[in-house]
Amino acid sequence: MAIDFDDIMPRREQRMLDQVAPNLSQNPPGIDLPEILKRLVDRINTELAGGGGGMPPVTGVPGAVIVEANPATAYEQRRLRQADIDPDFAISSFNVSGGSLIETFAPYDNPTFTASYTQPITAGTIRDNVGGPTVPLTLPGTAFGYTGSYGGPAGVLNAPGNAVAFTLDAQEGAAVDSDNVTVRSATRVFYGKSAPGTIDDAFADALANNPLRTSNSGSDSVNLAGAENWYLIFPDRYGLPTVTNFGLAIPMVDLGTFTKTNAFGFAETYRALRNVNAGIGTFSPSWS
Repeated sequence: MAIDFDDIMPRREQRMLDQVAPNLSQNPPGIDLPEILKRLVDRINTELAGGGGGMPPVTGVPGAVIVEANPATAYEQRRLRQADIDPDFAISSFNVSGGSLIETFAPYDNPTFTASYTQPITAGTIRDNVGGPTVPLTLPGTAFGYTGSYGGPAGVLNAPGNAVAFTLDAQEGAAVDSDNVTVRSATRVFYGKSAPGTIDDAFADALANNPLRTSNSGSDSVNLAGAENWYLIFPDRYGLPTVTNFGLAIPMVDLGTFTKTNAFGFAETYRALRNVNAGIGTFSPSWS
């Protein structure tokens, strides 16, 4: 509400009425305070009634409040809606680039991260759980890195299942929130269809699928033609899985174990299984 004080502040000559004692007046010289107050009240009443173009008129709606409208130079009087209220401050997402699984013995240095928040942050830090420093974020704190070496034969991720956790602490004013992301060392499980062959590194690497896994479970769907069988090759430490086809448990041929060495030099005992019959057409195994 804009008020022009030239409209509400008339000036007049000092009169004897202003004087309450010699050289002391009730009002400042030349200022008619009673008239100023009257005009100010009149102006406010005009604005509240909608006649001044600033404050909206009184709506009579119970619980109505004055909210900023669009454009922001205008106002409206109504009840609050859920969309008018900002959510509490929180970390909406915190992710590590490249995923949370790293192949055992693979290099893993200076990871990078992305984050998002319900409100822009005023401060934040990143740290690991293996003795690294707590590092302040550069605002806005949505993309950042952390200096450290975790992979290879000498790193903390040098054995399957080993892990390193990173913690993001963020604040918006007095509000704070934390989130964690964990990176784990993992080895590959190999599966797919193939003609018979010698079960070794090359045979496993030639199968169509080789995801990093921390457990022996998954599913596939193939068409077995001619001499083709379906093969599953996995770290022997997982134990034998139960394999089903279209929901029914099926027997598998155990082809024994061999030493599998990954591209980074980590060697582990693997076991190979295949389905019983070759060339059976559609085959949709699941295992766990």
